[in-house]
Amino acid sequence: MKILVIHKSTIEQIPPVLSAINILCDLSYNVVSISTGVTASNVHLLKEKGVDVHVVKDYKGANRLKKLVSYYNFRKQVLTLIEEYAKKDDLLLWIEGAYTILSLGTAIKKYKYILQISELHEDYKYQLNAIKRVIHNAELVFMPEYNRTILYKIWFNLNSMPVVLPNKPYFYPCKEELEKLEARYAEQLALFRNKKVILYQGQIASTRDLSNYVKAVKNLGEEYCTVLLGNDHNMVEKYKAIDKSLVHIDFIPAPDYLIFTSMAYIGILTYNPSSLNNMYC
Repeated sequence: MKILVIHKSTIEQIPPVLSAINILCDLSYNVVSISTGVTASNVHLLKEKGVDVHVVKDYKGANRLKKLVSYYNFRKQVLTLIEEYAKKDDLLLWIEGAYTILSLGTAIKKYKYILQISELHEDYKYQLNAIKRVIHNAELVFMPEYNRTILYKIWFNLNSMPVVLPNKPYFYPCKEELEKLEARYAEQLALFRNKKVILYQGQIASTRDLSNYVKAVKNLGEEYCTVLLGNDHNMVEKYKAIDKSLVHIDFIPAPDYLIFTSMAYIGILTYNPSSLNNMYC
């Protein structure tokens, strides 16, 4: 039997997907990864474990029409891959995320499948409706945290509770492994040796307002520095207007980002209390 892990995003954006793939390999399953992107280093690691890696083209766009095209093309390409594998092997589909579920729809009911749902989606009716159409036929449903499993059992009138699959990295590098990464990121890490770095890691977006942290660190004096590590969604300039010494480092995939975590003086993370999903995160 082959397990096809399907994810409508880049693998590195949702680290629990990469963890799931590695764990399935450790349990001696034949695994296929289907996503819209994966770094060269992770392709190498996955292929070493015998994983078939497929990257399907994603058609990104902000407007409604482009989003529909993106979903249609992802669905078409992935269903073609599934059908090709189904000719040769028994399949189990491991489908991560509401966006993937929304893309594939009820076509997955032809096969056995597991759902891995990383968010609550309480404010997104399209995602919830898509989940509702397929959740009762799933072999198992995984969610990252206990409170969300309770809500899904109630909302969808499930016979059993979804299973908690904690959002934890598969790979925890030891000190020697982290030291091997230092040369690759020498320029960025120099700051961590010269300053007491207050480090934020994650999406830099309006839903996680960091303004008060930036102001507080600025008031601590030149010994301290705020570092924001992650994809910027038009917020870094706002924070630099508060503190021009603030440093932004672009997204770094797991597990490499852990070298920055290990060298920070303090780590911070914040979610605006605007939704149940944020609160449980």
